[in-house]
Amino acid sequence: MLSSGHYNIVSLSMRLLLLCVVFQFHSSYCWLSTKSSSNNHRISTTTATKRAIRMDTEGPPSGSTAIPQIPVSLKGKWDRHVHASVGTATANRRRRPGNQKSPTTSVPPLTSQCRLPWLQEDTPAQRLNGDDCRNIFFSHWNWQLEYFQKHLTNVQVNTCHDDDESSLSNLLYVKTTKPSHSNHDISDDAPEQQQQQQIYTISLQSDEYRDIRMTYLHFGKHAQIFRCTCYPRSDMPILGMGMMQFAGGQRNVAILDFQPLLSSHGENEEVDDGINNESMERQSEYISKLLEIRSSYPSFQQPMSNRHFDPNEQRYFTANPFIGKWSETARNDQDDGINNTDRKDGTLLWQELQTIHQECVQTHVEMTQATRQDCQHNEEQHQRILRLHSEYDTFVAAKEPASQLLGSAFGKDVAHQLVHQVIFPLSSRKSE
Repeated sequence: MLSSGHYNIVSLSMRLLLLCVVFQFHSSYCWLSTKSSSNNHRISTTTATKRAIRMDTEGPPSGSTAIPQIPVSLKGKWDRHVHASVGTATANRRRRPGNQKSPTTSVPPLTSQCRLPWLQEDTPAQRLNGDDCRNIFFSHWNWQLEYFQKHLTNVQVNTCHDDDESSLSNLLYVKTTKPSHSNHDISDDAPEQQQQQQIYTISLQSDEYRDIRMTYLHFGKHAQIFRCTCYPRSDMPILGMGMMQFAGGQRNVAILDFQPLLSSHGENEEVDDGINNESMERQSEYISKLLEIRSSYPSFQQPMSNRHFDPNEQRYFTANPFIGKWSETARNDQDDGINNTDRKDGTLLWQELQTIHQECVQTHVEMTQATRQDCQHNEEQHQRILRLHSEYDTFVAAKEPASQLLGSAFGKDVAHQLVHQVIFPLSSRKSE
């Protein structure tokens, strides 16, 4: 028999042993719970990461814009023409949806694609002429390209793919060097001054315009000309612009017009009357808008000269185009014979010309985009537009004022090709 003292000791020992077992069990349970929670968190994080990666590689979610693919059947000229820009845009679209870029951001700027080639040349003629090589209309050229790229739909540069070395591609940039006729006396020992004479033309197209022809003629101080003709894909008026400087600024001329293709005197009678009436109404809207802009610039409301187009031959001009003529050295108290009664300093007229140029381009583009949806788009209509544009090119090319200037620089044959194949490419007098 155990005494009461021994019994109390054994009872206490049993209690202590039971407490140790309970404590050990509780510690093991907590450790297992913590580990399980950690594993669950790790599994959850890994699963989320895998889902994110899978979403990133699966492409755009359902309902988003599909990645444009280049049709396999479009080869040859089309591939050479737009493959670079479309391919780059497609690559950008393959990025995750949140980082997609507009296709236009990947296309090289038109100001780079259509940079005046002589700006990258360093010829003796340019070094000798110094300030003669200034590009008077460079800001007009660049602004217009930037505006077209920003506002026209699918605008791109047209490229020649002819294999003939003497083909059209060789006429897009033509240059020559000739002795410079200076008014200063030059001694017999002085080196002969050389003047670079060059002409550069580009062709663009967009969903709104079938062709946009921009030409820059640079003959040093003798003459600089910037001209542009924009042919809509409809029978709407052509945007025609010509800016000219002669004799180092002694004579400046600018003409801008929304040139009508349809006449109210019976031409184009084979066209359906209903279509013709609608076209005439839209054409009237263009002319009304032109007159609205013109009313703000009295200095560019001078009459058209009959030197190249007599009154009976002005079918492709509105009755009131923008026309400005001034001398850069003229002041309000001088009479140079070419300024109108609302006389201004030449600098102010240049500033007005910049504003007029931009307003005319913006207005014509906006109106062409607004009317494009109302115009028919089929093969019959396309052929009709080509015929109207060919008639325009043939008529205006025959009266081209720059023909004589081009002939003196490059010869009669090259001048004829430039006028009838490059500047007015649909002229029917190419072979003459």
